[in-house]
Amino acid sequence: MAQQGFTRAVVLDEAIVFQQCDENAADSLRPGADKLLIRLSRSGLFVGLFFRSDISARKVLSEAQCVVVCAEKNLEEFKASLDSSWNFIAAEDSTLQLESLPFAITSLIKKELGNKITLVGHCMNWKREKDLLQRGALPFMSTFGMSFTPLDLSSSLDRQLSVVDIVLNKATDEIVSVSKVVSDTNEKWINFSDRFNKLERYLQEHPDIHVVDPTDRVTPLMDRVATQSLLEELPLIEVAAGGPIVRPPRCVKVTGFDDAALFDKLKSANLVVPTIVKPQIACGASESHTMAIVFEDRGYSNLAVPLPAVIQEYVDHQSVIFKFYVLGEQVFYSTRKSTPDAVVLRTMINTEAPSIVFDSLKTLPTGRAVDEKAAESALDITAMRSTAAVLRRKLGLTIIGFDVVVHSHTRDHVIVDVNYFPTFKDVPDTEAVPAFWKALQESRNTRTI
Repeated sequence: MAQQGFTRAVVLDEAIVFQQCDENAADSLRPGADKLLIRLSRSGLFVGLFFRSDISARKVLSEAQCVVVCAEKNLEEFKASLDSSWNFIAAEDSTLQLESLPFAITSLIKKELGNKITLVGHCMNWKREKDLLQRGALPFMSTFGMSFTPLDLSSSLDRQLSVVDIVLNKATDEIVSVSKVVSDTNEKWINFSDRFNKLERYLQEHPDIHVVDPTDRVTPLMDRVATQSLLEELPLIEVAAGGPIVRPPRCVKVTGFDDAALFDKLKSANLVVPTIVKPQIACGASESHTMAIVFEDRGYSNLAVPLPAVIQEYVDHQSVIFKFYVLGEQVFYSTRKSTPDAVVLRTMINTEAPSIVFDSLKTLPTGRAVDEKAAESALDITAMRSTAAVLRRKLGLTIIGFDVVVHSHTRDHVIVDVNYFPTFKDVPDTEAVPAFWKALQESRNTRTI
């Protein structure tokens, strides 16, 4: 007899995983079975697979509380052959939806454990989910009292969201297209997938559901002008005597590069070359990664960067960038090589052109190897931790990332980018995953405003 308690194992009927081919061909995986197997392999549960000849063996996982997932046509045979105390999930072979099985399994665990476990339903693209699965961050059952399940947005949301405790929402993964950015109006400029719009409507109708994080708090970070405005409004930290100035880069929005007033705008913003030019839209479109570095004033003419755009000061920073990851109240950072100071960069790429256009997803030349000890000696960690706390409170977000460079001459700490739900891949799993879980748990009790 299996031990009573909560589910510790999942046993799959071979009919769930394989689809029968003709007698001359080997069986093949069902569509979506590969995802299910990857999810189960990182679920924190024991996993078994029953082939037809094994059903009567009754030895596999006999000491564990199990849930058996089987084809409906095989249900009675499994019940007769296996431990009657186990849970059974039957799926009609003709309409088998493997995407719904993780929720079916985790909802059973939630029913068994109740408030002893926090069930998180997540919405993100498969690439991101797979990365987090491989790091052990999205188990069906964890020792930390967390359970994670992908939301099946093609199925009933009421059935799923009435059970989960937290909705983990990576809105930027669901962007279909973007139109011209209009930061100072309520005009809709981001077009999300139909399935995500369905989720958003449900969440708006059920404001009691806890979301990490609400889309309206994330959207400002998709717009570089809105992000700049937020940073300029922040009393980031009270700088101690002799401490660094923490600030965003000097910046101005432009709607054209041949505008007669362009240089008046640059002058009023105290911007001189070299500068870096970026599209106003920060994500969700391929053109958001098309940027330019301008070395001379004539380099703005006919510049091939999508408009509207922002022109920012190019901060000389000795080829070092600091990437900060904020998971609730915990702050981590890593050091990376970056582009060299502007004069050095221009020499390295061997160009006399007044500007260069590049794709930010493709690496520009970087400077020498980073001397991490020397680089960190210029970084004021206390100031950065204070900055992280203020950013988290102001933005009302649970999981954020921001990039900082230290000005080569003034030692200003310049925040050059802020983003939502970074992959925090630079942080060891043993530190990042528990911090991630703790941040989600604590977010239920502390609403940041």
